Amino acid sequence: MKYSQQRFGLTLELTSFCNLRCRHCFNSFEHQDVQAIPGDELLTILDRAFTELHFERLTLSGGEPFSYPGVFQVLELCAARDVRANFVSNATLVTRDIARQLGKFKGVAVQVAINGPRAEVHDAAVGMHGAWERTHLGIERLRFHGVGVIGCIVITHRNAALVGETLDHLQMCGLRAVTLARLLSGGLSASHLDLLPTRGDLLMAFEQASDSRFRDLHLRVAGPIPPCVIDHAAFPTLQFGWCPNGSAGQDFALGPDGKLRSCTIVGHALGNARFCSFSDLILSPEVTKYRKRTPEFCTGCPEQPRCLGGCGAAALATTGDPWALDPLVLQHVDPNFRLRVRTAQARPALEPPATQAQTTRASH
Repeated sequence: MKYSQQRFGLTLELTSFCNLRCRHCFNSFEHQDVQAIPGDELLTILDRAFTELHFERLTLSGGEPFSYPGVFQVLELCAARDVRANFVSNATLVTRDIARQLGKFKGVAVQVAINGPRAEVHDAAVGMHGAWERTHLGIERLRFHGVGVIGCIVITHRNAALVGETLDHLQMCGLRAVTLARLLSGGLSASHLDLLPTRGDLLMAFEQASDSRFRDLHLRVAGPIPPCVIDHAAFPTLQFGWCPNGSAGQDFALGPDGKLRSCTIVGHALGNARFCSFSDLILSPEVTKYRKRTPEFCTGCPEQPRCLGGCGAAALATTGDPWALDPLVLQHVDPNFRLRVRTAQARPALEPPATQAQTTRASH
C-alpha cells in the first residue's frame, strides 16, 4: 500500500510562542524567536495537506496554541474537511470567550498537563509562579462550556513519586482520562538530564497508577517505553503504545516555520511544506526506511521490529546519534552516560522564576 493511501496524524505547531518555560519541553524551536505562519497561508497549506493525504486527526499545539489569533479558522477548516481536531495546551490563556467558542465545535478535546498534586511542584516544572492557578481556571472554563479535557502528567525523576497523588487530584477536578507521558528528551529537555526518569521511577509511577482507586480513569502511556525497561504486561490497566514512525498512522509535525518533520520530537525537517508536496515529503527515505535500522544493542530481541530501541529522536537529541539507544535504556547500560545522569539528578531542583507582577511587587 502506498503512503498516500494510508491514514496519518498531523501535529500543527501553530506558533513558537509560549508563556511558560517548561524544563521538560521537547520543542525543537526557541520560544523567544516567535514564528508563526500567517493565517491565510496556513489555511492554504492545511487544505492542500488534507487533499493530498488522509490526515484523520489534527493536534493543535505550539508553543501555546491559544496564543495564535487564527486558531478558530483552523478548527472551521477541520470541521469542513471532516478531520478530528484536538489541542495540547497549558490552558493558562483560556479565557471565557475562548472556552465558549471551543464549545461550538463537536468532539474537540484539550490535553492539559498538571505535573504535580500541588502548586509548588507544578509551577517549578513549568517555570512560572502562578501557573497552577491559571491552568486550573482554564480547565474550569473549558469544562463549563462542555469541552473535553484530558489530563496529562509528564513523568520525570522529580515527580514520579507523586503520580498517585496527582491522579487523585485530577479525579477530584472531574477528569476521566489522563495521559502518562514519559519524559522525551528533545529541545529544551535534552539539556536537563536531571529530569530523566530511571526504571525505578517508572515502576513506582506505574504501580501507583495501577491502584484500584483509578479503575474508572482511562490511562494511556505516551511515548515508547522499551519492554526491556518495563514489562507492559505487568500493568494491564495501562494502555501502552509504540513509536509509529515509518508505519501507517505516523504522526507528522508541521512547525511554525512551515517545515514538516517526522514527529514533534525530531528537530530536523523532511522539507518545507510551503513549497513541497506533502506526499513527496512523507515518501522520503528518512521516513520509509526508518524501521529498517535499530541500535546494535537490540539485535536478537523479539520486540525489535516494533520497539525500535525506543525513541530515536530522544537518542539523537541526547547523544547526537539517531541510532543510539533511547536514553531511557542507555542510562542503565552505559556507565559513562549513567554517571552524567546521576550527577545531574544530584543537583537541587530549580525554583520557578517570579512572574512579572511578583517581580514588580518585590521591588517596591
